Amino acid sequence: MSFGPTQTFPVYPERRKALDQAASANSRLSIYLTDPYGNKLIEVSTFQSLSYGRVVNQPSWLTLQVTPQSVPIDIIRIDGFVEVWRRPPLGDEVLDGESIWLIQTINRSINQDGAESITIEAVHPLWLIGSPGRFIIDHSESREANKEGYADNILKEIMREQTGQFAVASRQYPWVIDQDSSQSVVISRACAYENVLDVLKSICDSITEAIPTEYLAFDIVKQGSQIVFRTYVGQRGVDRRIGSVAPLYLGVEYGNVNALTLYRDYRDEINAVVVGGRGEGVSRQIERLVSPTYAEISPWHYREMFVNAQNATLTSELIEEGRATIRRSRPRIIAEAQIINTPQSQYGVHWGFGDFVTLSAFGLNLPVRIDAVAVSFSEGQETITAAVRFDSREFPF
Repeated sequence: MSFGPTQTFPVYPERRKALDQAASANSRLSIYLTDPYGNKLIEVSTFQSLSYGRVVNQPSWLTLQVTPQSVPIDIIRIDGFVEVWRRPPLGDEVLDGESIWLIQTINRSINQDGAESITIEAVHPLWLIGSPGRFIIDHSESREANKEGYADNILKEIMREQTGQFAVASRQYPWVIDQDSSQSVVISRACAYENVLDVLKSICDSITEAIPTEYLAFDIVKQGSQIVFRTYVGQRGVDRRIGSVAPLYLGVEYGNVNALTLYRDYRDEINAVVVGGRGEGVSRQIERLVSPTYAEISPWHYREMFVNAQNATLTSELIEEGRATIRRSRPRIIAEAQIINTPQSQYGVHWGFGDFVTLSAFGLNLPVRIDAVAVSFSEGQETITAAVRFDSREFPF
């Protein structure tokens, strides 16, 4: 495969001159602390350090270090939020990643010189449905624990029943579940007494295992004054791969990546599963799934495990469990790159969390999705690291 064209300006061609002048300037930040109801309490005008990130379908942490002079300790609220509004050198100010962060830890420290500091640690709201956090507490015969329909609708239905308007009052969180869109594939899934976040992730995994071109993700974002659970079908961000209207190429040769690693790791791979459903002994329902693309690489490559799925009542539910297991246990095919904020590849202007881009590496053009972004500010310097994933059953190398 050949490298892509060297021209990387088509995203915003009218800004080419301004981009040349902006180069790699840092972004400007506005950081707010709120109470648990979203009311802004203070804008953090100065801070010692800040780091945060996002990983697709995963909770993550934000850490903010300040002094008592910039943020009085009594204004920081447990279960209040941290909002990071970011303005790139040539972009508009936006709530970065549409994300808010729920304050869970407040650390005060003092050094031998008497200098005090406060470290605030906050979690992404997806943490609330993790483990421990929120479980599907309905029994295996209930409608709530046996789902069939469009996968994106099922994700929202589970959230409504376990955390939203259909849950008992004590289990309801004050967020909004987005309307059903019926855009994904039709599946069935048994989920009695399972963790909500694990169920949502396994549904997304099983879909891509069954149909590699399909993509389903979810997130909890802030839109206006509301906190909203959303699903993303096909892709989350903008398509900037080869052939798109505005392709973006990342690579050492383009000057927008200063470190790049591409590897494949087979150590934890599972390519065959035996799924056990209801019953005992010879009467137990068993389904066997094999991924021949991986299992037949060599005479030594068959890797098998047993999956206990006694909650499942339908054959289709057993198959979904097996697919999700294989998907989670596929070989790790990962590209990691630290992206430099150059005039042609600025975070928040040319690319963002969830976008598709093209990564040039080792003579290959890899269509990758930006599945993780980490941002840190320390001593006046902004550092952005993006993890991109080549997500395909067929190896290009």
